[in-house]
This record gives sequence, structure tokens and C-alpha cells, in this order.
Amino acid sequence: MALVGLGGSLFWIIESTTWDEVDTELTGVAQAITSTIHPPRRSSGGRRPPPPTPIPRTYRRRIDNGELYYLIWDRDQNIVEKVNTEQKFVYPKDRESIQTDTPFKIQKEIEREIIIRGPRARLILVGRNIEKEKKALDQLKFNIISIGVGILTLGLLGGWWISRRVTRPIDSMSQTAEEISGFQFDQRIETKTAGPELARLGKVLNAAFDRLEQALHQQTQFTADASHELRTPLSVILTQVESSLKRVRTEEEYQQTLEACQRAALRMNALVNDLLMLARSDVKQLQLQKQEVDLKELILEVLQLLEPLIQEKNAKIDFDSDSLRIEIDPKRFLQVLTNLVQNALIHNPEGLSIKIYLTQLESSAKITVSDDGVGIPDEERSKIFDRFQRVDQARNRKTGGSGLGLAITKSIVEAHGGEIACLPHAPKGTTFEVSVPSIKNNTE
Repeated sequence: MALVGLGGSLFWIIESTTWDEVDTELTGVAQAITSTIHPPRRSSGGRRPPPPTPIPRTYRRRIDNGELYYLIWDRDQNIVEKVNTEQKFVYPKDRESIQTDTPFKIQKEIEREIIIRGPRARLILVGRNIEKEKKALDQLKFNIISIGVGILTLGLLGGWWISRRVTRPIDSMSQTAEEISGFQFDQRIETKTAGPELARLGKVLNAAFDRLEQALHQQTQFTADASHELRTPLSVILTQVESSLKRVRTEEEYQQTLEACQRAALRMNALVNDLLMLARSDVKQLQLQKQEVDLKELILEVLQLLEPLIQEKNAKIDFDSDSLRIEIDPKRFLQVLTNLVQNALIHNPEGLSIKIYLTQLESSAKITVSDDGVGIPDEERSKIFDRFQRVDQARNRKTGGSGLGLAITKSIVEAHGGEIACLPHAPKGTTFEVSVPSIKNNTE
């Protein structure tokens, strides 16, 4: 619209200027003609009127060449003089409005005329052919339209080209995203050729794709590991049943078979329960029954439950702490503390020393469980909370674990809004630190 308005304004200005110049020319000729008309004679004794002034040569030459035409009406509407035209003219009806210094303009198809009032109540009409001007204006109109169309076309083409350059990185991102959604997880969005804003978007998307790939990889690994863990007790049950069905067994042999199947079923049931709890934790549906609990009493309960294993391992427990009350789910948190202490007892040699500390911080409570056992290699420490993760030969299936204990522990701690970390313990051993929001933090 701006282009149309600019072109229309330009044409209107030039057209108005052209007709103003023509009108000025015709008015000059008409005024020159009025000077040739004899004024009325004055009464006797008056001064003689000045003689008429001849038409200037410039105008006379154009009249003689036929470029201009004119005629003069008297007060009785009669044409008293007519030059260079055979047209029929009608005397102006509104002649009273015609003045000497204000020409009356007439636009015809190929002529333009003006009328002014002269001496002795005469009207002078002067006109000329304007085909040349009309052709020039038509050509100008064509040129303006052509230029406008050209500019518009160039603008559209330029806008299309620019938009293609701008949207090319977006198209590339979309294509890459579609490929990734088709499980081509090795693909990533190219950010070097994109602008700063799109480059930042590409990096964010690439980071999201990295997390997605890692999550899917973990899910695939988790499914494979879960299948492997479930296959072992199922194989035990099938083997025992098939062996018993081959021939008749004694009552004692059937009893042994049923006991073996029961142990396998219990192991499988425990694994399924663990997997179910992890699945609920993943979708933030792990139900917690929180209440105010004394952590010291909870740890003493854990040590009492594990007393047979502590004696078997000849372990030394160092725990002496004041009461520390926090709001937690006691059943779930009992599982956390049991896992940490039991892991230290199971995966380390006899004569182990375990130290347990409770610390009240400004907005949280910290629980530290340290042992002086074989420890965990630095490169494996970040993986121990992964599901079905077993670090070394000291921590393998021979101990009877499924590799889900620490993963479950982390899920429970995080469900309480806390954190858990595994730290190196000099000169040997392992330290686990658990921090959860204290009652003070929960009430603020």
C-alpha cells in the first residue's frame, strides 16, 4: 500500500504541475489578447485612451503556427473574432463568475482551454492541443506502474530469498528432529551455520536429544537387565519342575524342589516389587507417609535388624549421636538406612569398621555412613546409583543382590526432596552422605 500511495502521489504532483503550466501559458496568451481589444471611447474633453498593445511575438508565432487557437465573444454572445479553430463553441452560462485575473478552466478530450473576462464585457477563450502532454502523462503512469511492479517483484523475490536463508536452518533443524524421532539418535542439529538465536536453540535441542538418547539407552539397558534378572529365578523354577516331572520322587525330594521354587519365586517377587517402586518413582507417584521421626531411633532400629549380619562379619559399629528429629516416611527411610549399612557389611571383608554420623545443618539434616572396606574406584563412583549396576567382583550377583538397592535408595531420598552422594574415604573405604530437608525448612 505504501508503494501504491507513493506512486499515486508522485503522478498526481506531476500531472497537476503539467496542467498548471499549460493553464499559465494559456492565461498569458488570453491576457495578451485582452490588451489588443480597444477600450471604450471616453467622453469629449477626456483624455484619449492608450492604443492597444500588440500580442507578444512568442505568443503570435504560436498562434500563426496553429499551435494556439482563440475566440472572442461580445456582450451579446456573438463571436467577434475566431482564430485557428473551426469548432463550435457554446457561450458560457455562468459568465458572471468569470473574472479577468481568475481563468475559467475547461478540460476536453485532447484540448485544454481557459476563459477570462476582457474589456467591453467581452470573453476571451484560448486553448490548445494537449495530446503531447497526455501522452507524456500516460507514459509516466505506465513507467510508475512498471517501476512499482518491478520494485514489488524484486521485494517479493528478495523477501523470498531472505526468508529462505533465514528458514533454511529451521528446515534443517526440523529435518534432523524428524530423523531423530525416527530413532536415528546419532543425528544432531548443525549449529555452526545458524544465527546466534537459532544456534542457541539448536544447542538446547541437542542437549535435549542427548538426554533423550541417554534415557532411551538406559531404558533399553534396564529392560535387558531386568529380563536377565527375572530369567534366573524362572530358570530355577522350570528346571526344578521339569526334573521332578521326569520320574516319581520321594517326599523329601519333592519338599526340596518346592523349597527351591519358593526361594526363586521370592527372589523374583522382591525384584518385581523393586521395579514397581522405581517405576512409580520415575513418574513422581511414589507415595510417602511422612511423620516426625527421631533419626537416632531409626538408625538404632536398623542396627538391631542387622545384628546377626554384624556379628557374622565381626563388624565394629561406631554410632553415638544426639536425637535429631525430621519429617520423613519412616518405612521408606528405614529402607534407605538399611541398604547403606547392609551394603557395607555384605560387600566388604570381615572385621569391617562402620561409622554413622548425624548432623543438623541450617535447613537440612545430614546422615553419613562410612566404612574402611575395599572402596569403590573413582571411575565407577558416578555409576553406582544406576539400576542393575555392579561395580566390581566384590559387588556381584554372588552376594545375592539385584543391583537395584542403591537406585531405590536414591529414588526414596529424592522423593523426600533430598540428595545422596558417594564420596571417597581416605585412606580406603567408602562414604555415603544423605541430606534431607529438616523440620525447620519444611515449616518455612
